[in-house]
Amino acid sequence: MTHYAKGYQGEELVARSIGRLGLKVIYVGGAVKYTIDGPTFFCSDLLVYGYGRSFFVQVKHKEVRRKYGDTGLEEYQYNNLLKHQSNTGLSTLLLFTDKSGQIYGHWVVELHRLISCQHPDPRAWNKEDECWMIYFHRNLLQDYRVLLESHIPQPSQTNLKLEELFWDEKS
Repeated sequence: MTHYAKGYQGEELVARSIGRLGLKVIYVGGAVKYTIDGPTFFCSDLLVYGYGRSFFVQVKHKEVRRKYGDTGLEEYQYNNLLKHQSNTGLSTLLLFTDKSGQIYGHWVVELHRLISCQHPDPRAWNKEDECWMIYFHRNLLQDYRVLLESHIPQPSQTNLKLEELFWDEKS
């Protein structure tokens, strides 16, 4: 399976899983999109919205490194996510999945606290891809449902009758 096909498989799994939570998902695809001002690069894969909120999701489909118990992404992609979040003003969620089908990660704004300390330098050189990597301990990354709890109303909030939202001024 090519890297592209594997990545798309992970993106599809994450999009369907988030959709099951009642959120809507648009595939952005980490591509250049054109605005009125010209081209803009969106380094995330998904735009998620619903319940009055929206945010971006970057998906990585890769196995946890057994030796260190961590997973990660290219340093330049990590930096692009930070910049993307700053430029758009929208939160960005980095989610990993692997052949187990689990989905886990964290909000980009929190990732600096989770960088793996297995190396003297928080970065590690990836010989195969010839780039610097940033790794995060798997046990510090959270299940996507836990991360999205604050974005999804609880059943008691969604089952209110219209009359319960307003009070009678005569009482």
